Amino acid sequence: MREVTRGTVTPQQKGISVNNRFQNTNIKYQQGTSRSIYDTITVTQAELQQGVTLRFFEDVQNRTFPLTNLDNTNQLTVGETLITENYYLASADISEGAIGKFAPLSTDEIGKAEFSLEIGNSLTIKRLPVLSSLNGFNPNAGFEGYAVYNFYTQVVIPPLMNFVAIVRIPPFAGAPAEGLAIRLNVEGVGSILAPRTTF
Repeated sequence: MREVTRGTVTPQQKGISVNNRFQNTNIKYQQGTSRSIYDTITVTQAELQQGVTLRFFEDVQNRTFPLTNLDNTNQLTVGETLITENYYLASADISEGAIGKFAPLSTDEIGKAEFSLEIGNSLTIKRLPVLSSLNGFNPNAGFEGYAVYNFYTQVVIPPLMNFVAIVRIPPFAGAPAEGLAIRLNVEGVGSILAPRTTF
């Protein structure tokens, strides 16, 4: 596996620096943590055959666990931040209305899709090919089926700012009859509220 050096600034330092620019100087006093946020959207066969744009996290208030781990909003709460380090997409077949087992996307399914990320209505990652996350095209892939993309720039999601991940999927002729459930995970270093040290 190839080692990638991304600079001397740690994710924690970048998170503190970005939050300081928003006058959110208390982030450095919060509890550091590993964070993963995810959202799942079901799409029909017809949508997949025509091509569809999925906006993960945008309407998260309409979904509950286990489809998402966010609570009622596409914002992190006070004291929380996420420094994005990687993402992955997974899909599951739907059978009789039930979602099956998730597996990494394959090139046969949605390898031609594009991934973008908006924070506070600003585009921070633009049209990143999903193909770059898949084994064979991903320099960090260590085994067959590897599908995690490590960002070269760690984008910070501050608290109380809307964020939306956009996945644009081209027409997919081989879509299953009952459609697919598509899950997006975004992971990295983060913070959670530590009231004992801040109040």
